[in-house]
Amino acid sequence: MNLYPTATCNKCLGTYDREAFFRIDSANAFAERQRRAKCIGCELTDRTAAKEEGRILVKAQTARMRHAGRLSRKHTGTILTGDEFGDTFGWQLDRMVHDIEEAEQGNCPYCERPFASMPGELTAITIDIVDPGRKPYYRTNTRWCCSTCNSEKSHTSPELWERKLLSWKQWNVRQTLGPEDRGYLF
Repeated sequence: MNLYPTATCNKCLGTYDREAFFRIDSANAFAERQRRAKCIGCELTDRTAAKEEGRILVKAQTARMRHAGRLSRKHTGTILTGDEFGDTFGWQLDRMVHDIEEAEQGNCPYCERPFASMPGELTAITIDIVDPGRKPYYRTNTRWCCSTCNSEKSHTSPELWERKLLSWKQWNVRQTLGPEDRGYLF
């Protein structure tokens, strides 16, 4: 016997305490508030799934807008909207979303660490302008990398950055060796 009123979820068909259903905001504050037809578990699962689906698109839009504001004036003499920047330099959202999804499954091209092992996973993926002195064409002068590498690289020239990466690669190899073998490398 239930002590409290119950309701049945129209999604999972479970019967739960009526308080496990979100209220529908009513324009009339004095009217009894109605409740949604989905239980709290189904409601939150659906909301989370909707956020997950849109997260990569939002990341691509944000990256494009941020770079449009920062780079368009430098390379065109005027500040472009995100769409204008995308049309001018090839930063098309569908391509960016695809590339972020691909990057998410792989490793940072600089440090070679898997994105999945990084705190925040998706937030760790950032876009790098490979050569800041050249125009920011999406397919030829950008690369998705981890935020740590992007911050370290910052405005470093491609030549100096490559020298740093070579040392980093040597360090990674040394870490796989035992202490007795480290002295014989490089």
